[in-house]
Amino acid sequence: MDEAEFREKHEKFMEDFALIFEEYGIPRMAGRIYACLLTSDPPYLTAKELTSQTGGSKGSINTITRNMLAIGVLEKVAVPGSRSSYFTIADPCLIGVLKRKIEHIRKMRNLLEQGIELFKDRNNNINNIFEQHIKFNHFTEKAIESIIDNWIMENT
Repeated sequence: MDEAEFREKHEKFMEDFALIFEEYGIPRMAGRIYACLLTSDPPYLTAKELTSQTGGSKGSINTITRNMLAIGVLEKVAVPGSRSSYFTIADPCLIGVLKRKIEHIRKMRNLLEQGIELFKDRNNNINNIFEQHIKFNHFTEKAIESIIDNWIMENT
């Protein structure tokens, strides 16, 4: 495959990632950044390089990379001999995402527990619904923790 065809297919690959991210309610640019870093050799790029390679604006790249850092998908890395900040995909990035998901599940469960307290003398049907949601959240939390533990055991 010649260079032009490769660039065209690489661009489509990045856009396909962008569409998958968008299906999950995540900005398309995050998918482009992820795919760009996933296929980068070396596996790290500066914000300026990401801007150039994804077609995103400087502001968009800065905002999205900051969000991706916060949820554990990306990490900043230092490159010897360079004063620039580089981004790379966290290894493994989905562990950070899953840990963040567990935090959200716990917050939701805490809120549901407050709901039970609020409605304890008013409506048993609502409390039964809250209890089912709490049970499901607890089950989901334990399942995700198990996935993370199994991954770590099998890959360390």
